[in-house]
Amino acid sequence: MAETIVVTGGTGLIGIPLCRLLIEAGHNVRCLTRSGKPHPVAGVQTFRWNVEEGQIDDAALHEATVVVHLAGENIAGGRWTPARKAQILSSRTDAAHLLKAAIGRVSAPVHTVVGASAIGFYNLSKRQVDEGGKAGADFPAEVCIAWEQATQALAEGRRLVIFRIGNVLSRAGGVFQRLAQPFSFGLGAWLGSGLQPISWIHVRDMAGLIAFAIGRPSMEGVYNGVANEPVNLKFLVKQMGRYLHKPVMPIGVPGFVLELAFGEMAQIVLTGNTVISTRLQGTGYKFRYPHLYDALAELTRKKKGS
Repeated sequence: MAETIVVTGGTGLIGIPLCRLLIEAGHNVRCLTRSGKPHPVAGVQTFRWNVEEGQIDDAALHEATVVVHLAGENIAGGRWTPARKAQILSSRTDAAHLLKAAIGRVSAPVHTVVGASAIGFYNLSKRQVDEGGKAGADFPAEVCIAWEQATQALAEGRRLVIFRIGNVLSRAGGVFQRLAQPFSFGLGAWLGSGLQPISWIHVRDMAGLIAFAIGRPSMEGVYNGVANEPVNLKFLVKQMGRYLHKPVMPIGVPGFVLELAFGEMAQIVLTGNTVISTRLQGTGYKFRYPHLYDALAELTRKKKGS
């Protein structure tokens, strides 16, 4: 059945491939953006909103049946000053409040809300955790907890699915792109000890999971958006060097250098969690890239004409 789906963050790393999948599936897709410019995926309607100013085009929610809330300021986009921390937090929670108010004003028949969170929710530990893992007490966990609570309020009794998203592997951004850039200058290297765990997912699978969840009424609650093959950062970088046919430096970038450069934000790359998804195993979703080798082969494959 075709749905009318409103997507926030629809021009982002996950949003663009998600919108493409939804259009291909025959859904009516609407994207809320600050600019209101045409969406890169043909067939997606764009509507303007401005979370900071509390503005939203209510027409985007008219007759909407599904809301996918992915929007949020990039947590790794700059030093965590007090002002930036507040912006990272409010960009997620205020957006959810704005959506809820608009749904109420137009009496939109929304029956499903799909929200985003992150595996930064979990307490830092070397032990493997699934959806039952305990929440952490650092800033990323604080953001995830508030984000999920705001999305729960947005859903307000409707079916709610929240994905705690792992490290997304994509050419367009995220951990793969950032680690791949230095290889162009012969400087491919891991960061810190290299032993920090990386729980990853290919961007096409993350978009696929969201699209899959929309069409599966049996899916509800929290799911970890990860492939069940966590690795450590050193292993990831070495395998990237293999697939890129580039050398890897014999030592990593010292942790103190990252801390000097990025301050508290350095913890994103110097720490991690070994996260798996127990709950996804019973949904019937088939990963396109269940193994790291599959994901890296696709991400490093040259496009035709290049």
